[in-house]
Amino acid sequence: MEWIGLNVISSLLQTWFITELLDIKKNMSWFYRITMVIMNVGIVTVYGLTDIFDIPLSYVFIVLNIILACIFTYNKISEIVFVVILESIYSLTMNIMLLFINKLFLLEFNDYYAKFFYFILALFFLKKLKAMRLSLHQMNYYILIVVLFGLYCIISLFTQEYLAFNFDTPELIKMFGILLLCLLGVFILLLYLFDLNNKKEEYEKLKQQQENEQTLLHIYDQLKMTKHDLKHDYQLIDYYLNQKDYIKIKELINNHSNLISSIPVLVKTNNQLIDAIINNKIINADMKHIKVECLINVPQQFHIQDYILNDLLSNILDNAIENCPENGLIKVNIIYEQQILHIQVENDIDQLFDQTLKTKKDRKYHGYGLKSIRRIVNQYHGNLDIDYSDKTFIIQISLLAE
Repeated sequence: MEWIGLNVISSLLQTWFITELLDIKKNMSWFYRITMVIMNVGIVTVYGLTDIFDIPLSYVFIVLNIILACIFTYNKISEIVFVVILESIYSLTMNIMLLFINKLFLLEFNDYYAKFFYFILALFFLKKLKAMRLSLHQMNYYILIVVLFGLYCIISLFTQEYLAFNFDTPELIKMFGILLLCLLGVFILLLYLFDLNNKKEEYEKLKQQQENEQTLLHIYDQLKMTKHDLKHDYQLIDYYLNQKDYIKIKELINNHSNLISSIPVLVKTNNQLIDAIINNKIINADMKHIKVECLINVPQQFHIQDYILNDLLSNILDNAIENCPENGLIKVNIIYEQQILHIQVENDIDQLFDQTLKTKKDRKYHGYGLKSIRRIVNQYHGNLDIDYSDKTFIIQISLLAE
């Protein structure tokens, strides 16, 4: 019955590896892990009962884990497939390494050593993957999935051939060398795609800076026009004073009050990134004749990555502006209190709000949607509440930003 204990350990390790890279739905963490362990133990037990390396059965393992992850996580299907196949390749590689060491050095390491090496190397591997952030373009994920699946098929066939024919040492070294080259190629591809993704983020930052410059230019033009109008109106006021026509002066002052109130009020907080995001959206709203009221109290820095904060606020505010009618109102409250960032955005609506939180323009590529917002909230162990009526839509978010 020793193989049963080994199967349980294998399932626990596989579950740990996969769940470390996925964003599990709130209050589903332990239920998902337990379900996954039970399912994996069942699959691996079938391996033990058949006493063969059955390739179709390994594909069943991949498919079932993908289905399970689709139910219990916020991740896109491309991310899930990538992670599950990556774990399968990693697990197979550890087993092949053990076979190679035993054959080459005439040792007798059992499968428990393979699981030990699996765990130790996975600690380093997962740390590196998390540092690179699994946030690639869909097409890049598809490329990786095709490459990884092809590599998985090659490794599976190699393992099956070895178990069936028991290669001599020179042949084993040759096959292992080819395998290492394949793994190295995949690793280089991973680094390249993640580097490409980082460059894209830098481009988005530059694009944000350009939008901020456009915001300042818009404000400058408005102030320049106001200054020009005031210069001529002062001359008119002087004329009315000489004529003692105080009614005309009062009318002119009222007109100026309306002119000044039409200029959008920009925010100035301790956090430059939030200033840039909010002010840019204020200008965008002003162009649609939408008023934005802000109450913001945040420190200069807190532990939420810039690109995540930008994605979160931009997505929420873009949709608020998109769904707010002309001459409507948007209220933005952002408060940092006791290491928790509270965000509340309320906007007027003239129709039932799209619950998917996707802008009408360019939905496919730029609409992050409610699913992505929930992923960010889950990543920072936060809460998300949505409420809407016939006239208003309110989204409230709390993020742990310690």
